[in-house]
Amino acid sequence: MYKYGFIDAQYLLRRNSFRIYREYEGKIAPWTVLMQSFLHSVAILRSEVGFDQPILLWDSGPYRKCNIIKSYKSDRNHISLETLRKAEAYYEEYPSGESLELLKDIQHEYTQEENFNRAKAELLKNTSDVFPSLIAEGIEGDDWAVMLTLLPELTEKSVLLSIDSDWMYMITESLDLYRMTKNPTLYTYEDIKEEWELDWWFKFIGKPFHLMHYKACYDIYYGNHDNVKGISHKCKKRNSLKLVDFESYFKDISLNSISEYRPDIQKRIKKYYKALDSRRYLSEFKELIERTLKRRNSHEGQEHLRRFLESHFIQVSPDCYKFN
Repeated sequence: MYKYGFIDAQYLLRRNSFRIYREYEGKIAPWTVLMQSFLHSVAILRSEVGFDQPILLWDSGPYRKCNIIKSYKSDRNHISLETLRKAEAYYEEYPSGESLELLKDIQHEYTQEENFNRAKAELLKNTSDVFPSLIAEGIEGDDWAVMLTLLPELTEKSVLLSIDSDWMYMITESLDLYRMTKNPTLYTYEDIKEEWELDWWFKFIGKPFHLMHYKACYDIYYGNHDNVKGISHKCKKRNSLKLVDFESYFKDISLNSISEYRPDIQKRIKKYYKALDSRRYLSEFKELIERTLKRRNSHEGQEHLRRFLESHFIQVSPDCYKFN
């Protein structure tokens, strides 16, 4: 049994939103259905993976990383009220079958996004004493996961839960990863060392290192999926990385000293690495994380959630939230 299960809540809620959309054959389900689905999913994960206390990790934009790299995840936009109003105005000015279909699509996506946001807001408001959450403006789930890997107080074996491949870089000797893919897989630090053939890397740097360092190098040379301009988007097999790819560029893994070879690469590395390095947030949020880890599923929190669910006719078994 793991002590904590740190769940990529933003992904889980979004995944369930798309699933419900398919189940409703393209019709928009109310936010209550999405909230019900989310609570069931957390209960299933807790049973399947085996952890004591769920902790929900949320995204909250706009991301701070965009202050360093403007293009960071710039392709992941959702329909805003402004976009909806523009589509309505366009249809009024140029009424046609095509502009009507465009308006309907935007209205549909906007409503779906509003339901997502409402379900998220109600979860944060009404489950905080059952499933404690970590959320702060500008911080995404990846950032929370990185900070957790560096928290000295997190000594008991725990597990991260996400589909995001980036979270594989957050595995440590005390933090495993349960990837919520179609065929879920549990990864440990030893699994990653073996699968990625990292023994040569250990020998190269001569000291233990955070896997996020490895990710910075990998993204720059072999591809990233954050829509970062000026960084490779090619997809190559990870095991094609060899020692020669890096020893010409790096004197040490801390990136405090980068060789003078290829100045353009140096600049790109430093900027991307700075944006990626979520460790800088730890001093700001360490106290918040520590307080959150001390919170437990309380009887008062269970009763509050039960009353809320009943008042909104959301049918969820008490077993989903009554534990500890």
